[in-house]
Amino acid sequence: MTPLTRALHIFLLLIALGSTSSRAAAQDPRLRPGATIRFGTDTSDALHVGQLALATADSLFLQRCVTCGRLTYSRIEINRLAVFHPAHRGLRFLTGFGYGGLAGLGLGLLAAISCHGIGDECDGGIILIPFGGLLGGLVGGLIGYLTAYSWDPIAHH
Repeated sequence: MTPLTRALHIFLLLIALGSTSSRAAAQDPRLRPGATIRFGTDTSDALHVGQLALATADSLFLQRCVTCGRLTYSRIEINRLAVFHPAHRGLRFLTGFGYGGLAGLGLGLLAAISCHGIGDECDGGIILIPFGGLLGGLVGGLIGYLTAYSWDPIAHH
């Protein structure tokens, strides 16, 4: 990006900042500065992912976007706009814990019944069942917690 283009973007951003007070009511509260957004344009089928600097009723100003040709877009040319946000982490943790726990119980059960020892040699294998369930549940819950993000579509105005 040339210094002249960067200066133009900063100038447009300052103008937009000055006019946002009258347009604030028309804005979606999820379109906050710094939010990660995904959008398409009328001229391309590709989706762009960038970091939002400012959203007005008629324009989007981006802080950065690797795949975009520019950092300012009119709302008229934008389609398929979505915001990346955290989902319900507690529910995702519980779901992951449940699936991971079932998988861990199954593996623990397989390990316990595959013991070919006699008498007391396989008694320790019984402990693998609840241990596998607990360990699998914790791993599944952690994975669910860490992946609790989703794209939230914004209605096109």
